Amino acid sequence: MRELREGKLAEEISKYENMQELLNAIKEFTEAAATNGEPDTLEAYMANVSLLTNQDIEKEEERNRVTLMTMHSAKGLEFKHVYIAGMEDNLFPSPMSTGSAKELEEERRLFYVALTRAEKQATLSYALNRYKWGILENSAPSRFLREMDAKFLHYPQTGGKPFNAVTKTTQKPYVTREESPNYLRLKKLDKSDTPKTNFQTSESLAFAEGDKVYHERFGKGEILSIEGAAPNTTASVKFANNNIRKLLLRFAKLKKI
Repeated sequence: MRELREGKLAEEISKYENMQELLNAIKEFTEAAATNGEPDTLEAYMANVSLLTNQDIEKEEERNRVTLMTMHSAKGLEFKHVYIAGMEDNLFPSPMSTGSAKELEEERRLFYVALTRAEKQATLSYALNRYKWGILENSAPSRFLREMDAKFLHYPQTGGKPFNAVTKTTQKPYVTREESPNYLRLKKLDKSDTPKTNFQTSESLAFAEGDKVYHERFGKGEILSIEGAAPNTTASVKFANNNIRKLLLRFAKLKKI
């Protein structure tokens, strides 16, 4: 708490405020439990929190909004429209669940739960490219999408039919990463937009406060502070528009200008 209270970054301040709210909620619960003669154990508190939602107190006119939740927490709920993002292999299903048929089947059941939360329509989406640990990687559609009956799918970008970006026809439901125009454009940008300065990677170079650096996603920036010892050294870097990011150097792939 002391470290968070003394933090200057927006993330640290936000974490401190969240911790304060958590402590306040626990205090209110224990005081109410003592007054009502109810148990004030951690188990009782967790059970109380799991049942508490804003829907219990909100007004009808306040319900026109988006609810963000995990698939696990969506069990038992229903919504007219459901949006499931990140339908990509190595994301969903998770790479940690593809080691056995049992674990994969559990992920498939979870997808079924998420899909059947929709009363009217479910919108599924996946990215052709995604940043992971600061590196742009190619993505492939989730195998769960390929298992769905095509008659239940509608592709709004092409008037309802699967789209092939190469032939401009509506023959295939999926486009390979190499066929995607966005993939080809990103490959071109990777070659043309990288600064021509001679760089050294963060794995082989010690950084210091005030150093000018380059990140392939956030662009040019300046190191404000460095904390921790290897291999967990982090750097707070200010990029364009005063965008401050705290990066783990062994994954960030920073390059010194």
